[in-house]
Amino acid sequence: MVFVVRAPIEAPSKNPPLAIQLAPRLLTIRRKKMKKHKRRKRYDRDFFKYQKYHKEKKLKAEREFIRRMKAHLAELESFKPEQYVEETIAAAKKEWSDDLAPTGRKRYPHWSRLMSLEELYGIPKSDYIDKNAGLAGEEDAAKIKQLKTEYDNKYRGN
Repeated sequence: MVFVVRAPIEAPSKNPPLAIQLAPRLLTIRRKKMKKHKRRKRYDRDFFKYQKYHKEKKLKAEREFIRRMKAHLAELESFKPEQYVEETIAAAKKEWSDDLAPTGRKRYPHWSRLMSLEELYGIPKSDYIDKNAGLAGEEDAAKIKQLKTEYDNKYRGN
């Protein structure tokens, strides 16, 4: 005995099937393939031109290398050991009097060591510069003190 299970039969849905958008991606792929094809064609066409360019580039680099090596050899041939030793000893004996900062750089003098205030402002040397020019005098100090006490009494309640 065989049992057969029958599924119910349904009518297809009324909604139209959704259209899959593939065209933009296919166009992109096609464009990339075309570019690759054109690049290969151009390389095949201009192969000897590229070969010539790379050969010239290598020759130029080789000439530069040879020039640098010749300069090194010329420097080696012109080297005088006695003169080098004398220069090294002279540098070791040199007395360094420059004032250096803790970081090791040369410390330059402040402008006040190089010129006075009179020279800076163009005042004759005989003129006296009053260091307390902006401070109040005795009579003004008493008046200021009185005004301060009045302010404290009026606004702070002291």
